[in-house]
Amino acid sequence: MLLEGKHAVIYGGGGNVGGAVARAFAREGATVHLTGRTLEKLERVAAQVREAGGSATVAQVDAPTSRPSTPTPTR
Repeated sequence: MLLEGKHAVIYGGGGNVGGAVARAFAREGATVHLTGRTLEKLERVAAQVREAGGSATVAQVDAPTSRPSTPTPTR
């Protein structure tokens, strides 16, 4: 297995893309740590990973949205 003994932290792990990444990494042996805003979605993906024989943890995290700084005009 390509990722045996590795850990992957996946923000957005409850979504379509993040969930697919988590399942793929777990299939390759990684322990996946799923983070995101919706705990129920994270738990659903974690259950799928565990049912397939993988290892997963979840944490509800809401990363703040920051606005990009105003560009400085150049001459």
